[in-house]
Amino acid sequence: MRNNKPLFVAIIAAIFLGLFFGQAALGITLLQPSGFTEIPAARDYATEVLRDPWDMSNKQDIVPHLTKHFSRVKMSNGVWRGTTINRDSRFWFLFSGYYGSYANGREGAANPVNTAIYKRLTFKMYLGVSSTAYRRGTFYWFYDKKLRKHSHIRFKLKPGWHTYKIDLPSTWRGWPTSLRLDPIDRANTRVIVDWIRLTNRPSTNIHLRWVGAVKGSNVTVFLDNDRSGYNGTSLATFKCGSGSCAANVSFAGLEPGTYFMYLYNNGALSNYSLGGVIVNDAPRIKVVDPDKVGGRDWARTALRNSWDMRSPIDINKAFNIGGVRFRRGLFRAYNVQRNSGRRGTRKHDPYIMLNLRRKTINTRKYHRLTFRYRFRGGFSLKRGTMTRVGWITKRYNDPKHWQISDDIVTYAGWNTITIDLKKIKLNRGSYGWRNRVTQLRFDPHEDRRTRSFFIDYITLRQDDKVGSRGFVIRYNLYDKNDNDIAINIYRDRDRRFGNGNEALITSQRVGPGKRAYRWRPAHVIKGTFWIYVQANDGVNTSGYYSTGPLRVRT
Repeated sequence: MRNNKPLFVAIIAAIFLGLFFGQAALGITLLQPSGFTEIPAARDYATEVLRDPWDMSNKQDIVPHLTKHFSRVKMSNGVWRGTTINRDSRFWFLFSGYYGSYANGREGAANPVNTAIYKRLTFKMYLGVSSTAYRRGTFYWFYDKKLRKHSHIRFKLKPGWHTYKIDLPSTWRGWPTSLRLDPIDRANTRVIVDWIRLTNRPSTNIHLRWVGAVKGSNVTVFLDNDRSGYNGTSLATFKCGSGSCAANVSFAGLEPGTYFMYLYNNGALSNYSLGGVIVNDAPRIKVVDPDKVGGRDWARTALRNSWDMRSPIDINKAFNIGGVRFRRGLFRAYNVQRNSGRRGTRKHDPYIMLNLRRKTINTRKYHRLTFRYRFRGGFSLKRGTMTRVGWITKRYNDPKHWQISDDIVTYAGWNTITIDLKKIKLNRGSYGWRNRVTQLRFDPHEDRRTRSFFIDYITLRQDDKVGSRGFVIRYNLYDKNDNDIAINIYRDRDRRFGNGNEALITSQRVGPGKRAYRWRPAHVIKGTFWIYVQANDGVNTSGYYSTGPLRVRT
C-alpha cells in the first residue's frame, strides 16, 4: 500500500499558504491546477541501463577526464559546475570507450542507447549570463569509438536556471554509444547542471488555466519545489490570445519530486498554484545474484586459496616490477626497466604471473575474470593507464604463443572490472580462451615512466549455477516513498522481456532493502537463463535483468 502521508501534508500546506498569502498576482492569476496529481516518472536510460541516474551525485555522471575547456570544475551537493574557457567548452555524460579497448562498466559501447525507447532529453541547467541572444547550445551523439559517425541538434538558451526539454529529431536513431553537451558557445560563462534525463515520451500532460494575461503576449510557466521565493526554473512558454487562457504542459522527463507552478507575463508574476504535480520515483532494482562476476572461483576450488593478494603465494613470478609488498590484503609494487638482452634495449612492461601450482584451467567452465585494481597518479591514455591479460594453453605451451588481450582501460581511483575471456578480442595471438590454460598473467599498466599500482584481488569464475539446494536469487530494492511493493521474478532465455520467452518464477510483496528468494527449479527446466525482477509501486512499473546468466542442469 502506498504511503499517502506526504501527499496529505502537502495538500494541507498548500491550502494553508493559499489562505494566508492569497494570490500574489500582479495582473495574472493562476487558477489550475488546484489539486495534486501524481504521475509516473518517465523511463530513464541512466536509471534503467546504468543503474545510476545522472543526478550529479556520482562523480562519473559527467565523464571526468573528457570535460574540456572548463575551469573551476566541481561536483558537490548534487550539482556539477564549471566555467567555460572558450566557445568550444563541452562535457560528456556517456562515453563509448576508447578504440581497441574492451567495453566495460559505464562505457557506452557496453551500454548502447536504444533510440526506439529513449526519445527525449531533459535537463536542468543554469547559465550565468544576462542575455543569451545569438547563443546556442548543442547536443551531440556518436555511434562508434572513433567518434566519426555522429549527429547533433542545437537548442535555444535562456539566462539563469531553466529546464530544457528537447524532443530528439529523426536523425536520432540506431544505437548511440556516446553523448556530449556543449552548453553554450561563449567563454567565461558559469554553467551549473542539476540533473540530466534521457527518457521516453509518455502522455503526462497537466492542465493549466489562468486569467489576467495581456492579450497576445507570451506566458512562461515556471516550476518550483516549494511555494515561496519565486526561484523556480522555466519549463514552457505559451502565447495567450486573450486574457483567459489554458494550456497542457508536458511533465514527461522531469526528475522525480513534487512541483508547484507560477507564471510570468508582461513583467508580472502570478500566484503559486494551490495544487501541484508529484512525479513518482519508480522503484529501482539491482539483481545481485546471479551476476556477471559468476559463481565458483577457480583458485579457491583448485588451489584451496583465493588470489586475494594476502600473501606471496598468490604470485608465481613478477617481471619488470620493484618494491613488491603484500600488506593489508593488497599487492603493492611499481614498474622498473630491465635490460632485455637484445641490442641493449630496455623493457618497461610490468606483469605478474598468477600462481597456478602446475594445475591447468578448464576454459569451458572458467572464463569470468574480475579484478580490483588502481594506479597512483592521474588517468593518461598516452602514458598507458590500461591493463591486459595474457595466457598460454597446454596445446601451445610456448612463450611464442602468448595470447594477449586488447587493452582494458582503467581510470583514476579503484577499478573493479569483469571481463568475459571468451569474448575479449586479442592484441596478440589467434586462438583465444580455449583448451586448458597453463599460465595466466596480469599486466597492470603500460606506463614507460615509474608508476605505482595496487591489486586487491583477482578471481576467475564459472557462470552461476543452480546447485542441489537450488539457487538464492538476491536483489536490492530501492524506493523512497513506498514500503509495500509488488515483485515478480522471471526466468528469461534472451533478455528481451515481453516476447514470450520469459516465465514467472514467483511473486512477492516486499519493502525496500536486500531481498532474496531460493529458487528450486522443476526437473523439467534446463538451460541458461537470465533473471528478470519486476517491481510495481502502484504508479510505476520497472524491471531489471541480472548482469550475468544462471545455468540450470547444464
